[in-house]
Amino acid sequence: MKIKKIYILGTSGSGKSYLARLVSEKLKIPFYDLDDVFWVKKYTEKLDEDKRLKKLSKIVKNKSWVIEGVYTSWVREAIEAADLIIWLKTPFYKRVSRIIKRKLNNSSSDTWKGTFGLVKFSLMYKIRRKKSSYSSHNKLLKDFGKKHIVIKNKKDFYKFLEGLK
Repeated sequence: MKIKKIYILGTSGSGKSYLARLVSEKLKIPFYDLDDVFWVKKYTEKLDEDKRLKKLSKIVKNKSWVIEGVYTSWVREAIEAADLIIWLKTPFYKRVSRIIKRKLNNSSSDTWKGTFGLVKFSLMYKIRRKKSSYSSHNKLLKDFGKKHIVIKNKKDFYKFLEGLK
């Protein structure tokens, strides 16, 4: 089966956007960041749920895509349509360094307060037991039983990219 629809999940700083861009370029398929679907104005104003679902549905109907995001509660349609799900389980220290590096390089429009909010969110990713994004991601993979891979380190990352066709 040729992979045409890829869903990438993980928490803030895990490398979702970076991997999505690389996969998009290599496979020559469009890339979508779910932050652009969820927010009207990034991290300040959320898009109305009905509009968000319509926007996501329009993306999912395309014949190929790479979608990346941390969201779990409203993305079922994309998960169901995906040929492959990639879960980035990047270590906390790496995630934090990436979040702060993004801010220092001015490639992030976040305030310092927002940056530290992302660090906190990333820290809590696996710590909270029941309602964490981590447990939600785990549940999504179990619920759908879809073909998925878990990338935990650089070796896994580059092995995946090399095998991608």
